[in-house]
Amino acid sequence: MGLGLRDIFVTLIVFGSIPLIFKKPYIGILMWCWLGYMSPHRLSFGFAYDMPFAAIIAAVTLLSLLLNSKQRQAVPLQSVVILWCVFIVWTTITTYFAFAPDAAWAMYKKFFKVMLMTLVMLALVIRRDQLDKVIWAIALSLGFYGIKGGVFTILSGGSSRVWGPSGSFIEGNNELAL
Repeated sequence: MGLGLRDIFVTLIVFGSIPLIFKKPYIGILMWCWLGYMSPHRLSFGFAYDMPFAAIIAAVTLLSLLLNSKQRQAVPLQSVVILWCVFIVWTTITTYFAFAPDAAWAMYKKFFKVMLMTLVMLALVIRRDQLDKVIWAIALSLGFYGIKGGVFTILSGGSSRVWGPSGSFIEGNNELAL
């Protein structure tokens, strides 16, 4: 594993954001969305490729959530949120009784991490401008691959598939298209 500019660039952005996350915890949500949707570290070729950046940002965001009580709200107990929590419980129960428990629990861990951070997002994104920034983080992260894939498709004459970054939620061409 080498030391490439992409590795350094992503690492500096991620670790440089940590002090900001301690000041404003919702920045952790923005970073987590960027890392989760775009997976920029998966575009590197060195040490950053396998770094658990999203887990680091999630841990810092959770710690900041606990320390900054004035910058959060209680999770709204609306019917959609309650139904969503019931879904999480139901998924836990069905995972326990899965036909292939090892594979099911491996997927459940990923599922639960996303659900936990979504719950944190409900507590931290409390203003319209914050929600707008989250939407922009998601749109720009996915839009990057839309533009990159579009240029690749034009240059290859549509003869090749467009794939997302390996090891990400959008790795396959179908997941990326969705």
